[in-house]
Amino acid sequence: MEVRNNNNNFSVDIEVFLPENIRESAKSESRGESVANRSKVEKNWRILDEAIVISYSVFRLLRIELVTRPEENLKSLEFKLTPEQLKN
Repeated sequence: MEVRNNNNNFSVDIEVFLPENIRESAKSESRGESVANRSKVEKNWRILDEAIVISYSVFRLLRIELVTRPEENLKSLEFKLTPEQLKN
């Protein structure tokens, strides 16, 4: 699975961050090289760190609001990173 922004100027393979036994069973040979190369790029780790922070924030909000307005809150999960966030 790849995560991409709307401008397609970065991508992160989520499998890079999975436990090794799961990662090994999910990859093809050529894809494995791509994942291995991308895991060495510091920017990919910073992007993942941001995604984790965002996901925890969203989870906290959903946990509070999901019971009262589930449909509106699920629609609000779509987000875009700003150019400034992509630089960091």
